[in-house]
Amino acid sequence: MGGTTPADSGLHALVVESLGTAICSGALDADSMLVMTELTEQFAVSRSVIREALRVLRDKGLLSAKRRVGTKVSPIANWDILDKDVIRWRLAGDQRDDQIRELVELRVAIEPRAAFLAATHATVSQRAALRDLGRALDQAAGRADRNAILDLDLSFHNLVLESSGV
Repeated sequence: MGGTTPADSGLHALVVESLGTAICSGALDADSMLVMTELTEQFAVSRSVIREALRVLRDKGLLSAKRRVGTKVSPIANWDILDKDVIRWRLAGDQRDDQIRELVELRVAIEPRAAFLAATHATVSQRAALRDLGRALDQAAGRADRNAILDLDLSFHNLVLESSGV
């Protein structure tokens, strides 16, 4: 009772992954209600595992919770669409094209200036890290490793923004 055990941590990650995928794929529609007892039975886990998983999904904007109403799936307008997991879940489902378009639009708006600033402000170690990430991205692309590409791409662009000094 009380705390989360290491086994619960792995279980909570599985619940987060399953529910996040279901929400981002549209298998769970906006305004669908999530019932704690049904979730504990569906996933065969404790209430604390479900509570922690629901908290993570609320933090990503996928769920909302109100006292006496319950937990329901939020509309996409409330999602943190720049969250790494949300991006991955959307890319894996029917929203792939929308996710790619939105990311490209964001990049077109931000990256030219960020790249210019990074080129003029990056430290020697940041420049080396950018080169290393570029090489790793190229290798991951050669292997068609989509998960590695996503992780490396995110790291690369985060480092570009960090190196820009803004």
